Amino acid sequence: HTLVDAKPFAKVNAGLKDKPIAKTELVYWKGARDEQVEGILYYPHNYQAGKKYPLVPMIHGGPHGASHDSFQERWAEPANLLAQRGAFVLKPNYHGSSDYGLKWGESISGGNYNELEWIDVEKGVDSLIAKGLVDPGRLGVMGWSNGSIISIELTTRTTRYKAASAGAGDVNWISDWGNCQFGHSFDDYYIGKVPMDDPQLYIDKSPLFRMDKVRTPTI
Repeated sequence: HTLVDAKPFAKVNAGLKDKPIAKTELVYWKGARDEQVEGILYYPHNYQAGKKYPLVPMIHGGPHGASHDSFQERWAEPANLLAQRGAFVLKPNYHGSSDYGLKWGESISGGNYNELEWIDVEKGVDSLIAKGLVDPGRLGVMGWSNGSIISIELTTRTTRYKAASAGAGDVNWISDWGNCQFGHSFDDYYIGKVPMDDPQLYIDKSPLFRMDKVRTPTI
């Protein structure tokens, strides 16, 4: 069958055509293990070549999820809201993300969890600073769920982010294992052991025990 004389019967979000939408492009950099990481870069609505702008990495959840170069604007990932206010937004598809093959998705399992992901984000930020796009003195970071976990991890590793927004993220993996509905299956797969096998590993993985290093205002 062939579709003939097609006509639209509804206008969905018709008002969007009159609103500015951030320019996006795929960007690439060498992340953890010196492996290529892909991300989506949203440009500030008022972007002018040659100027440097603030940057906010906006980190997806999962971890086996992915950010796509498609229109998605919601309360947890308001990219255009930040671009409207004059910031770049970087959505990194870090190690462990879906859509890049089984090896990439499983790369953070078996004890590698939170050993590669935050490095991917940091190196992505570095690459945009090196390109002359980003002001290194005006950085924020945000994420929901696993994106929040990476954001929290970053605030224990560096003080360069001036603000962080972390939604539904863990700080204590022992508590996660004991209280979360999927805690055992998640932690046993990604951390590689249960707390009774290696309590020190769970302490080392938990940002709770590094909170004295945090200087980033966090919401």
